[in-house]
Amino acid sequence: MSRLCLSKMVEADVEWFMACIKTHHYNKGQLVKYATRFDNLLGREIAKSLDDRRIIQLDGNRVGSVGIFERCDGVELSYFLVPEYEGKGIMTRVLSGLLEELGERNIECRVLKDNKRSLNLLRRLGFEIETEDSEMFRVVKKY
Repeated sequence: MSRLCLSKMVEADVEWFMACIKTHHYNKGQLVKYATRFDNLLGREIAKSLDDRRIIQLDGNRVGSVGIFERCDGVELSYFLVPEYEGKGIMTRVLSGLLEELGERNIECRVLKDNKRSLNLLRRLGFEIETEDSEMFRVVKKY
């Protein structure tokens, strides 16, 4: 079995992270209309939240990231995988481990409506759609 681990995001990971996110979302046609806003928000958000982000490594290679953000009513998770690693069970392993680690806390994720794979993963892990807008679902796992 491949070695999968989460490591704390450090400054050296930020450029890789931003390049992956932009390439992944822009190539899929997602968030293009928000490109400038997205870059500015993402840059500011990452700079102030390195402690909340983990790099997903598979056999020593960076393959994705997960953000774990404390909220007053629980935790918000955000995540992505480099496209060539999608569909291999990596995120299932990562999120299952995180859910176990977080225990019985309310957990929230936001999912783009056209990201069926991510929505299906969250549903398999016990999340339910709570609200939606024109572009996203807000899915939650409540205790």
